[in-house]
Amino acid sequence: MGIPKFRVALVVIILSTILSIVSVTSTQPYYIIPSSGSIGLVVQPSIAHMSEIRALFVHGGSFNPYPDWELVAQTAQDYGVNVIVGAFMGNQWFRPSLPEAITATHSRGLELHVLHTTLFTSPGPEYSTMRADGTLYEWMCPTKQISRNLLKSQVEELVSNYDIDGFMFDYIRYALSDHCYCSECKAKLEEWLEESIPDSNWPPNPSDFAPGGSRYNEFLEWRIVPITELVRDMRSWMLAVKPDLKFGAAVWTYWPCYNPASRRKGLGQDWNDWIRQGYLDWVSPMLYGTDLNVMADCITNFHQFATGGPEGKAALAPFLTNQYPNVVPPEDFKAQIDTAREYGADGWVIWRYGGPGDSGPEKPDIRDYLSIIDMPQTFSLNNINCDISGTTAIITWTTDLPATSKVEYSTSPLFNATKENYPPENFDYWDIDHIEGTIIEDSTSVTSHSITITDLEEGMPLYFRVQSQDQSGIATSQVYMRTGT
Repeated sequence: MGIPKFRVALVVIILSTILSIVSVTSTQPYYIIPSSGSIGLVVQPSIAHMSEIRALFVHGGSFNPYPDWELVAQTAQDYGVNVIVGAFMGNQWFRPSLPEAITATHSRGLELHVLHTTLFTSPGPEYSTMRADGTLYEWMCPTKQISRNLLKSQVEELVSNYDIDGFMFDYIRYALSDHCYCSECKAKLEEWLEESIPDSNWPPNPSDFAPGGSRYNEFLEWRIVPITELVRDMRSWMLAVKPDLKFGAAVWTYWPCYNPASRRKGLGQDWNDWIRQGYLDWVSPMLYGTDLNVMADCITNFHQFATGGPEGKAALAPFLTNQYPNVVPPEDFKAQIDTAREYGADGWVIWRYGGPGDSGPEKPDIRDYLSIIDMPQTFSLNNINCDISGTTAIITWTTDLPATSKVEYSTSPLFNATKENYPPENFDYWDIDHIEGTIIEDSTSVTSHSITITDLEEGMPLYFRVQSQDQSGIATSQVYMRTGT
């Protein structure tokens, strides 16, 4: 079964002995608690706390006009699915049906996550990217203030008016083999380089920063920055309104699977860094294909480079397909699920839904696929608390179903990130590693969990996370840190 990762994107309310409240910023890699005293950590349930993420993607372009959300949600519940991801934003395919989707999913205990095709298609030339030859391309430039203003208004309106559980970034990148050389990109690049760039050395003129130019790799390194800042800022804008929102991203896989620099260089999409900085609760590389060996290699390398291993900083739930580019027989799709589980994925997203409630062109009935997959009931972590007194900490939590208890702790961070170079690309990437701490565990299956740490060191920080396991998988918390005295 998959091993969900230790999450860093949940909002935590921390009560100190003087009843002060500390909010964690979006760039803080750990949740900080005071150095001494009795501390209660109040944690919202999260997709990142599930023993296995089982998500169905409902694609707006295939319904006419909207799904019957009652039937879609009932089908998901009947077959053990716990998350619906819907393409409600970007192309606005079936946005008007969002209230019905929320009611249908929440009444059945499912999470509803809104997918946003963030930069895909420009609403007008003033938003568009500019190619090296000076022509515009219908893709939103992430640097332009007008683009940022539009996206800010969209997501603030979304979370202000709709009780959704999560937000998934999609198309959060540049178009294939494309760039932007607009004046605002030039100004931001100059700021990043701390130098002025003459117009004579900027496209559409012959330029060192254009493809083939002597400073092209510097330009590619910079163009990552506006994308990552957009992820950071959109997350911050939404959390300011809805502090318990969860964040995912549909991202391009490394290609080949062993090349962790490929999408960072080719698309400006640095999802390793988004995980490093705690912007994502879960990440969903798009593994559209039926080659099980390729899938296994990809999942292995996502863990090696991006998540810090099967017990990493964000949950890994790849997109798997039952109908692209061709319809996949149910037994072959089951083999994809089995492979994802065998290689330590924390779950999966099925691309895409068909069956009851589908009013569009005929697609494979999802029930034929779900009915042959082993789907034991999943559970979640809840009510995580840490009571600290002197050199002793008592860590408690609950689970929906009986499961084992485990705490991992250390006086140093449990994850580390370094920037490495991938020589064939001559380009860097962020490599995230798990640094194993001390483990205390109890194999007894219970719903109320308690682990005591008795060897805390005065003046030293404490990093810790909790974990429980049953037949459906392993659920894990994010990492917390107690500051030293």
